[in-house]
Amino acid sequence: MRQGAEVLLPDAADAGGRDAAWAFAAYQAIRPRLPDAQAGGAAREVASLSEAAGDVDLVLLDAYGVLNVGETPIPGAAARISALRAAGKRVAVVSNSAGYPKRHMMARWQRLGLDFSATEVTSSREALLETLAGDTRHWGIMLDDAHGSEDLGDLRVSFLGDDPRT
Repeated sequence: MRQGAEVLLPDAADAGGRDAAWAFAAYQAIRPRLPDAQAGGAAREVASLSEAAGDVDLVLLDAYGVLNVGETPIPGAAARISALRAAGKRVAVVSNSAGYPKRHMMARWQRLGLDFSATEVTSSREALLETLAGDTRHWGIMLDDAHGSEDLGDLRVSFLGDDPRT
């Protein structure tokens, strides 16, 4: 354990590496600093995303099913994003798409009329690659290399394909 501001945070070695147990222990260590959960909060019905975003500075959007489904944009998504920006809101995308590099997402959204900058988009692939940076182990990944591997850097990987029959 190492001394934090006023709590003890587990070292990765103490918890057997940065795994789920380590993450839970780290959360529990800072829990006293977090606001208490409020049971029975009042929900409110709103007519639109713009109305819901009235009291916030940043709107985080999921990608699939919110912005697009495959190569089909969600009707009105581009106009709603423009309206949020015009109202002074920051808009960002969080995606759990780990199957291909960010440039593929960016190109798709450009084709679909969604004008995000690369700094407004983050994905689980980016989070994973940041976590694995400098890792020297050999990884098998359930993808094929058809979409490119330029963002994998120096990671040692074997592409295992994405066919569930193999």
